[in-house]
Amino acid sequence: MRKLVEDAHLLDEFIHEQPTYSSDFKALAIKLLDQHQNVEQVAALTNVPARTLYQWLSDWNQLKKKP
Repeated sequence: MRKLVEDAHLLDEFIHEQPTYSSDFKALAIKLLDQHQNVEQVAALTNVPARTLYQWLSDWNQLKKKP
């Protein structure tokens, strides 16, 4: 069953107004990158600049390399 999101246009505004991104949000964005393999698409979905997504991905990969 498909659920409709009421006032979905307000979500972009809400995300854009956040002063910082939580660790949970960053993890979700990286998960979307893994699933979609398309930075521009994830940037459009999350309203996070592609450059920022690349940085988060780099940070994640570096964190995983540390012993």
